[in-house]
Amino acid sequence: MSVQSVNGQNYGYNAQMSASEKKMFEDAILQMPDNVVYKLANEQAKKQVKDRAKKFMFGLGFVAIPFVYGLNGAINARGKNLTEIFSAESGSLVSKFINATCADLKGAASKMAAGAGVTAKVGGAIAIGLASIGLVRGIFNLNDKTKDFSDKHPGALFLTELAAIFAGTAFIPKALGGLFSKVSSEKIAKMTSKMVKWGEKFNGKKMVKSMQNLWQNMLTKSPSWIKKAGKVGIAIAPPLFIVGLIIETVRHSMKYSKAFNENVNVIRNEQERILEERKKAENSQAV
Repeated sequence: MSVQSVNGQNYGYNAQMSASEKKMFEDAILQMPDNVVYKLANEQAKKQVKDRAKKFMFGLGFVAIPFVYGLNGAINARGKNLTEIFSAESGSLVSKFINATCADLKGAASKMAAGAGVTAKVGGAIAIGLASIGLVRGIFNLNDKTKDFSDKHPGALFLTELAAIFAGTAFIPKALGGLFSKVSSEKIAKMTSKMVKWGEKFNGKKMVKSMQNLWQNMLTKSPSWIKKAGKVGIAIAPPLFIVGLIIETVRHSMKYSKAFNENVNVIRNEQERILEERKKAENSQAV
């Protein structure tokens, strides 16, 4: 068995040990409290499944999600009014804001606002989800008892995090939307005026006009089957991206849980081996 050093105590084997040192080492293994067993198993499992690298990749993935959806929203906004896309009846803050202040935007500015709105909605949902996870983990880390429970039952922690995510993303956006409803009509009129001025300046920029012309030429010259394939690709890309990340997250969680349980079993089996050896030694001395 090979385990890590925790709290200044070395639980690793050493072939050069004397008989007294070996006994001290075995006593330390036998007297190891559950919280240390779970901590050792947890630290080793994180290394075995390359937890840090996975977290970094997941982080990049979740950062990219809002922009993937935003691009999809901007492309699909062609020929639509923003009030059709962001209905105030949905109750969310982003929908109410865009519906109230961006209805008069036209052209590229309208598409940009649509993309930014979708990005904000998805990014906000992810932020709420991450905050919910942080809250749940903070609660489970309040004391040693709850922390030991979460270390011993990572599946229960995962399900609790999912429940918190669904609750947070369902209620918080609507609560913020309710606060926006209390903004005075005068302030909304000022915001609307500023958005219209921004839209006019944005649409008049040379770079924006060049991009529009390039996009229009591509649409005009592309065969119909490419256009159809492009529409399907744009429609399914965001959900496929999400599903891929979820599948990878679940796979990572399962690999971690398996490694964690195996590490706990290694320590428990070592404790049983030591006890069995000592019983045999006692019986041989009695004979």
